Amino acid sequence: MKLRNKLAAVLATAMVMTSVPVVTMAASTNSITTGTLTISEDAVFTNSATAPALNIEFKNFKANEVFYVTLENAEWNGARGSALPDENPTYSGYWMDNTTDVEATIVDKETLKVEIKDAAALDSNKQINIPLLMKEVDGQVKVKLEAKGSGSTITEGTWVVANTTDAVGTAKVTSAKSFNKDGKIGTIILTEAYKGSFKRTDSKKYYALIELNDSDFKFDTTKLTAAGTATLTVDNDGVGSVAAGTKHNVYKTTAKKAYGFGSGDVELNVYIPENDDATMYVELPGEASDSQGQYKLENLYVKSKVKNPTTGELTVDVSGAIEEANGLVVATVGDYTASITVKDDKAVAIVGGQKEEVEFTFKEAVDGTLSNSREIDFVLENGYLAEAVLDKDGEFDEDATLEAIQKGDLVIIKSLKHKAGSDTVKSYKTTEVQANVTDIVVEEGKVVGFTLKPLAQYEGGKLDSFVFTADIRGGLNQKGDVTVTATSRDLDEKVSAVIATVSAPVTVTTEAAVLKTGLKDQLAGKVTVAEAEKNTLKKGEKLTFFLEDAQGITVSTNSSEKPEVKVTAGDLQVGDVKVTTAVNKDGETVPAVTVEIKRASKEASTIEISNFHFDVDRTAAQGSYKLQVAGKALSDFTVNYYNTKTSKFDIAAPADVIEVKDFIVNGTPNTQDITASNGLAKGTIKFEIGKTTYTAIDGTEKTMDATAYIQDPGYTMIPVRYVAEAFGVDSKDILFSNGTVTIFAGTRTIQLTNGSKVALVNGAQVTMGAAVTIKDNRTYAPIGEIATILGLSKNWDASTKVATFVNA
Repeated sequence: MKLRNKLAAVLATAMVMTSVPVVTMAASTNSITTGTLTISEDAVFTNSATAPALNIEFKNFKANEVFYVTLENAEWNGARGSALPDENPTYSGYWMDNTTDVEATIVDKETLKVEIKDAAALDSNKQINIPLLMKEVDGQVKVKLEAKGSGSTITEGTWVVANTTDAVGTAKVTSAKSFNKDGKIGTIILTEAYKGSFKRTDSKKYYALIELNDSDFKFDTTKLTAAGTATLTVDNDGVGSVAAGTKHNVYKTTAKKAYGFGSGDVELNVYIPENDDATMYVELPGEASDSQGQYKLENLYVKSKVKNPTTGELTVDVSGAIEEANGLVVATVGDYTASITVKDDKAVAIVGGQKEEVEFTFKEAVDGTLSNSREIDFVLENGYLAEAVLDKDGEFDEDATLEAIQKGDLVIIKSLKHKAGSDTVKSYKTTEVQANVTDIVVEEGKVVGFTLKPLAQYEGGKLDSFVFTADIRGGLNQKGDVTVTATSRDLDEKVSAVIATVSAPVTVTTEAAVLKTGLKDQLAGKVTVAEAEKNTLKKGEKLTFFLEDAQGITVSTNSSEKPEVKVTAGDLQVGDVKVTTAVNKDGETVPAVTVEIKRASKEASTIEISNFHFDVDRTAAQGSYKLQVAGKALSDFTVNYYNTKTSKFDIAAPADVIEVKDFIVNGTPNTQDITASNGLAKGTIKFEIGKTTYTAIDGTEKTMDATAYIQDPGYTMIPVRYVAEAFGVDSKDILFSNGTVTIFAGTRTIQLTNGSKVALVNGAQVTMGAAVTIKDNRTYAPIGEIATILGLSKNWDASTKVATFVNA
C-alpha cells in the first residue's frame, strides 16, 4: 500500500471516531430491600427500620441532583410539603432526612422529591435508602424512580413493592398419601399472608376451615387428642370465638412451626361439629412472627364410613381466614394392589442361552397394602433364575435347591433394596435376602419363582417398595416377553409386568436321516444352524449334536467318515469335527458330533452338517429318533449329575438343548417282525382306488407315484411294487427286465410278465383271473392274485373302494 493510501485510511478512521456522540449513562443500581411483600389492605408503615425501602447505590453522583419517588396504589404517610414522619429516627440506613446532605419533601400524596445537597457527604457510602413509609395501600403497590434533567446519575425504573390481600394466609398440600380405607392424609401447610397476619389484637382468633370433599370419608378423631366439647362461632372471614354457637367436639393436634414462627412443635386446637365429621376448624394461635410464618399440619387422618369407598383422589377445600383453596389433593384412595416396573421402563434384551442383569421394582399402590407378616410370591414366565439341583437319581430336587438358595450357594437374587417412601432406603446383603426365601417354583429343572417373607417393618404413611436385582436367564427354546407376576394375600389381585425379552440365538433345521435295516455306511441327514446375530456362537467352544441312543443304529467314528461341515453363509470359521460320546441334558451318554468354533462371526453365519455315516443292523427297531443341539458354543449353563465312580456331582450336562424330533427315521421293520411263513413283515396295509397314498404298517400315510384302479370287467388292479415294499421288500430286491418283473419277497421269488395271466411263484405256475399290466412303468395285478402270490389275506370294500392286505 502506498503512503498516501495509509494516511487516507487513518484519517477516515479518525473521522468515524470523532463522529460518535458521547453519551452519559445512568449509573445507579436500584432495588427494594425486602423484595415483593404481601400485605394487608389496611397496612400502614411508619417505622423506617421495618418498612420496605428503595435502595439506590451510586457509581457516581453530583451535588444538587434532584429525582422523584412516586407511589402507585398507595400514599406517602405524611403531610404535603413536609418531610416523612419517622418513628425510628435512629434508623441505621444511609438515609439523611432534611439535612444539609439529602433533603426529601412530600410534593403530593403519591410523590416524594429527593435532592442531594452535599455530594461530598455521600463519598464514603455512595448509597441512600428511602424508607417507603406509606398508607392507603390497595392492590399491587409499585414505586417509580424518575430523574430531573439531563446527565442524571440515577437509573430510572419501576419496582413492585407489595401485593395486598384481604386473607390472612394461604394453604397448600405436600406429600399426598395413598391408602385403601383409612390413613394419614398429606401435610396441609398454612402460611401467613404477610408477617404477623395470624395475630389479632382483640380477644378473637382466626380459624382455618378444612372440609373433606368425599362423603365416604370422615376425619379420624382417634388419632387426635380429645379435649372435651365447646360452642364455637366463626364468621365467613374465619374470625370467631368460643361462645354461644354450634356445639363442637374439641381436640388437639401437634403441628410443626416454620420460618417466622421459628421451629419446633405447637399444639393447635381443632373443632369438629357434632353433626359434621367431615368438617374441621383449626384455630390459629396468633403468635408473633418476624417474617411470614407457617404451621404444618402433619398428623391428620381420615377413615372410610363405607365398606368400599370410591377410589381416586381425595381432596379438601380450605377457607375461613385462609384464602380459599379448593380441590387440594391430600390422598389417593385405591385398592390393595401393587405395581411392578423395570429400571428405566425398558425391558432388557436377552439372547437365549445367555443371562442379563435385570432390575425391577415391586411397589405398593396404596399405603398399608403390605403387612409385616405376609409373604409375596414371584414367578417368571419365559425366563428363569437358575438351574435346579439334582439328586443322586438324576431327578431335580426342589428341597435341595431351596436349601442351596437359603445358604447362598445358589444365588437367585443378587441384591434387594427396601424403600419406605422416598425417605428411608435400606440395602440388604445377598445372604440376608436368600435366607428369607421360603419356597421356590421349579419347572423343567429351572428355578422360575420364589416366595419372599418380609424383610422390613413397613411404615405407615409411606409407600413401601422393593428393588430387586437378579440375573435372568433365557432358555435356548424360549423367545418373547419375560413376565414377572407377584401374588400375595395382601393383594386384591395378582400384578404382572414385562421385565425382559428373549430371542432365539440360532435357528436349527434338519433333513431327516431315513435309514434301512441291515445296511452299513448309510450317508444321510443334514443339520443347518443359522445364527440370529453375529458373534452368537462363541469362539473356542464346541457346538454339540447329541443323537438319541438307539439299539442297532450307530454313527461311524472312523476319522475318514466324519460328517461334512461347511459354513454356507457369513464369515464364521469352524475347526475340528469329532464323532464321540457326550452326556446329554438327561444325563445319558449318547453318540455325539462336536464342531469347534475356531473364529466367531462378524456377520451372522450359517453352518451346515451333512452326510452322517450310519450303520444299521438287523436289531434296529422301526421308528424315529430325535437330535439335540447344545454345547458351550451356545450356552454355558449346566447341571451336574451324580457320579457313582467318584461319589460326587461332577458329571456336567447342558441345562438346555434345542431338540429336533424325527431326525433319524428307521423305516424298515426289524427281524422280530418277520414271520416264518412268508418272510414278510407282519401288519396291515390299505390302498384306496384313485389315491396316490396308502396306509403303511405303522399307520402312517405313505406316498406313491401310482394309483390303484378298476379294470373291466371289474378287476381291482393294485401296484405290486408298493404292496411288496410295504411289507418289507427292499427296492433292490425288485428287478425289471424285458417286460418281466422279478420280486424276491421274503421266502418267495415271484415273476410277473406283462400281458400274461400266469405268474411263477418259486418256479410254480399260478393262473390269475386277469393279465398282468405294466402301466407307467408300474406292474399291476388283480387284488386276489397279489394276495395269493405274496401269501397275504385280503379284503375288498366295494363301498369305500379300499383294498386291505393283512400279513398275520
